Amino acid sequence: MIPESCLFLVRMGLRREGDRPFVPTVAFSHPQLEHPDLRDVMDLKTALASASGDPEFLDELLGIFLRDVPRYFEEARAGMAEENFDRVGRSAHALRGAAGQLGARALASAAYEVERWALGPAEGRKPMTIDGLDKAVGDLLRALGVVRSAGAREA
Repeated sequence: MIPESCLFLVRMGLRREGDRPFVPTVAFSHPQLEHPDLRDVMDLKTALASASGDPEFLDELLGIFLRDVPRYFEEARAGMAEENFDRVGRSAHALRGAAGQLGARALASAAYEVERWALGPAEGRKPMTIDGLDKAVGDLLRALGVVRSAGAREA
């Protein structure tokens, strides 16, 4: 059985034409992605392109994202508490990848800064908090929660 976290990679592999990734040639629309609360924290075109323009697949990706992102953030927070910078860096890297895949640029940027700091040279490492990462995670999860609950009410 394929782990759910690998679902995206498997699906993208199945959506190929020849040696080039399949890119839809028609404009797709996803009503939930047009929600104003989401526009400020997620690039809608990137999110939809990650799902090859398939709204149902995008819903699956968002579900996985909503499940995994809090776990990655808690791993980073625990690593900070333990001063385990490798753990912080790995968690921030996972957050950056997940956020980047869905066009959540603010979160990807905040995660990159934490990852770079945590995995950089230990000598001369300046103190840092993950407050920026916390804010970016919270902003995105709140926006996605609003959008997904609005979509559930409309269904």
